[in-house]
Amino acid sequence: MKRTLALALITTTALAQPVTFEAPSDLTAFTSTVTSNSTLVQNVTVGAGNPVTGGLRFQGNTSNTDRGSISYKPVAATPSTISTWQQSVLVNFREANDTDPDKHETRFGFSAGTTVNSSKPWEFFHKNNIAIHLVLKGENKSTEGKNSQIAAELSSSSVVGSETKFAAAFVNDATSFEHWLKATLTIQRIGADTFTASYLIESLGVDGTAAPVTLLQTAAPVSITNAPFGSATNHYEGFALKTEKLKTTSIYLDDLTTTVTASAPATPTALAATAVNSGGFTANWSTGAGPVASSYTLEVSTQADNFSSFTTHNVTSLSHTLTGLTALQTYLYRVRATNSIGSSADSAVIAVILPNTNAPPGMDAIANIGPVATYAPATVVNLTNITAGGESGQTVTITASSSDPSIIPHPTISYTAPATTGTLTFDPAGIAGSAVITVTLNDGQAENNLATRSFTISVSDPPTNVAFESATDATDFFNIATANFTPTHSANGGASSTGGLNMRLATTGADSGYLAIRNQTYPLSNATEIVSSLKFNVREIDNVAAGQERKAELRIGISPTNTVPTAKPDEYFHKANQALSLKI
Repeated sequence: MKRTLALALITTTALAQPVTFEAPSDLTAFTSTVTSNSTLVQNVTVGAGNPVTGGLRFQGNTSNTDRGSISYKPVAATPSTISTWQQSVLVNFREANDTDPDKHETRFGFSAGTTVNSSKPWEFFHKNNIAIHLVLKGENKSTEGKNSQIAAELSSSSVVGSETKFAAAFVNDATSFEHWLKATLTIQRIGADTFTASYLIESLGVDGTAAPVTLLQTAAPVSITNAPFGSATNHYEGFALKTEKLKTTSIYLDDLTTTVTASAPATPTALAATAVNSGGFTANWSTGAGPVASSYTLEVSTQADNFSSFTTHNVTSLSHTLTGLTALQTYLYRVRATNSIGSSADSAVIAVILPNTNAPPGMDAIANIGPVATYAPATVVNLTNITAGGESGQTVTITASSSDPSIIPHPTISYTAPATTGTLTFDPAGIAGSAVITVTLNDGQAENNLATRSFTISVSDPPTNVAFESATDATDFFNIATANFTPTHSANGGASSTGGLNMRLATTGADSGYLAIRNQTYPLSNATEIVSSLKFNVREIDNVAAGQERKAELRIGISPTNTVPTAKPDEYFHKANQALSLKI
């Protein structure tokens, strides 16, 4: 689908002409409920102006009962499309200044319903309906310090029967109390269910024609959350009036002006795609501030086309899942919001790269090996469960590398696809140490084509011979002897007058023993032959007097465990450990 039409933000403003209350029909345009102990009438001589113009007068009688009224009518715009609600009205409380105490109360604003309590109609906004409105009071009660006091306060009812109040302020001003006051309420939508509200109270002089003088105003717009108000099907504008029991003083109203601005939705914010796979993804976005969108238009293009052509998807949610796309392709998407007024601008563009459909090759893990001898022959390691990842028609190649070729040169691989097994052969270079061997499988695809398996080969020197030519040779061993046994090194005490050890027993008459062991890092599991030899001489056993007995015993061997019997170290091999030994 190719798009050539450029879209612009469309905004319309519905401006209600001021209701001047110059004729009775101005009041009858509203649905009004007035308590039986009061009257609300239009009169040509009670309004603001010079000369005086028509207006409204609300007055109660002398009964000791509450009295008040509500007048409302529909707002001529769909609530979800409204970005700004504004209402202004002229009010005069001057007669409340004639007696002490006395109080006049007005409420005006916007509601989402039309429920009226006929006995208390002034509760229309704050108790009977979902609403956002302004409360304006004129009160004279010197015992409480309210001397010609003008007070204002914002109110929001998101639950019927309950209200939240904001930005209360007042001023005691006897002069302005006698004047016509202009009260202006402004509500702006900043989200589907969030708003800001503000008010401005001005004095217009005795006849309502003087230049405005600010008396009260909100320091800054107040943030309000009222989801039912934002999602309502209809809105109503109106005003509620109330005076005190027993009082016959009047509230005067004139020139009610209501303005609502209906707009296209704000531009949505395109968000990063989720659930990205080789065949599609989910496009996401969030709403912009302002009027609510009734639908969204999602446009999807490839990076190559860059919206010279694209597909269009009309949705009502904040996400949309696309399927049937091409792997390794880069897609672009943007979105705009629409309501009955028009459409927003396009959002920023989000790019999405779809991954490859290829699954990587695989193979079983290889266990670490070693230690092996530095002189060990070439060793073959089996490679098992080799796979191309499940796809047919792919050829896997296998290579291997060593992290230290001076210890283990790079191994060789024997493998022919599509076999599931192969072999790896390594040959130690003759140096002790360790090397990490990395086996790499490659199925030849554009992405996800590699897999690796790593294992470590450790190499150790085998046991070495000890000639005992030096006294330090004995330090290679862990030595332990009974108290009556003393091993010493002799430079000519060995075979052929070479170095050796002399094992001599003190004449205590008690058994004696000696143990010399050393640790070998070369494991038994890798040994094919173990040879241990020792030259010894027991010639002094013959040097014994008649009637005496002497005996020498020697054991040589190897043990995988190392429990040292300190009291009888000569029992190391045959009693204290599991061992192979030779007894002489």
